[in-house]
This record gives sequence, structure tokens and C-alpha cells, in this order.
Amino acid sequence: MPSDLRTPALTAQWETQLTDIASGRLQPQHFLQDIQRYARSLVQEIKESQAVFRHDNVTHKACPQCGRLLLEVNGKHGRMLVCQDRACGYRRTLAVHTNARCPQCHKRMELIGEGDGKTFCCVCGYREKLTAFQKRREQANAGRVSKGEVSRYLRQQKEQESFTNSALADALAGLKLDK
Repeated sequence: MPSDLRTPALTAQWETQLTDIASGRLQPQHFLQDIQRYARSLVQEIKESQAVFRHDNVTHKACPQCGRLLLEVNGKHGRMLVCQDRACGYRRTLAVHTNARCPQCHKRMELIGEGDGKTFCCVCGYREKLTAFQKRREQANAGRVSKGEVSRYLRQQKEQESFTNSALADALAGLKLDK
């Protein structure tokens, strides 16, 4: 990467020019022309460079489809291994972010592993197998009622409620009013 892109001086210079544009001392077209000129020179410099780009997240595992080294990537839903070759498209999930909370520090845990070896891991160091986690959840939820059961019960109560079967309706039915 070119050295001037790594320093805050260039950003400060651009911010100053944008302030000048906002106050009317500099024309926006002049600023845009300078940026375009700078971008062209950067692209040309990179094209002429003999430097080789290397990923900093390369693993020592080979892609089972094409043989290139895999990259470890933090995705939206967790960590995964991805092939460097986009045309290959190989992906394998390493860990999934979950909403399960750690019983020690109450932070969200990651689910790592495959098959029977799936394990919940927390940043505090707590580890628990998926099967043990499920047993613990069942014991904690014993005696609790699900939302579905509550809604079924409320629906039944609503269906049984009719004004003709209520105690007030029965009392009013036996009442005789004189006109």
C-alpha cells in the first residue's frame, strides 16, 4: 500500500479542502479533479509495482476442491474457512454466533465443531458440549409454559366466553321487569 495512504496527513489535507469548499473558498470541481488525478497516479503506481499481495488471514489448510490455501474469515453469522479462489466458492463454517448465554459471565457464546462434537465456547473460557447444554436448558425450562401453549389457552378462553353463558346473563334472564 502506498505510504501516504497510511498516514492521517492526507485525510487532514482533504478535510481542510472540504472545509474550504463549504465556506466557498474552493470550487468542488477543483477538489474532485485533484482526487481523480491522485487516484489515477495510485492505480498506475500499483500496476507498475512488483510487490505481491498476501492475505494476513491465510490458514495452512488446503481447499478440498481446488487445492489453494483457505482463508479464515469473520462473517455475519460466525467464523468460516473460504477458498482464495472466488470461482471455486468453497466455504466451511467453523463457528456460529448464538444467542445462548454463558452461565458464568452471561455473554453470548459461539457454537464450534461438527456433528456430536459441537461445543459452546465463551470468551471467558467456559466450554460446554451441545448435549449438556440442551439438558441444562430442559431442566431450567421444566414447568414453564411455551408461548404457543399460552396462545392456545387464551384462544380457548375467548371461544368459551359468550355473553349468554355468563353468570350475569343467567341472573338477568331470571329478572322480570314491569313496564
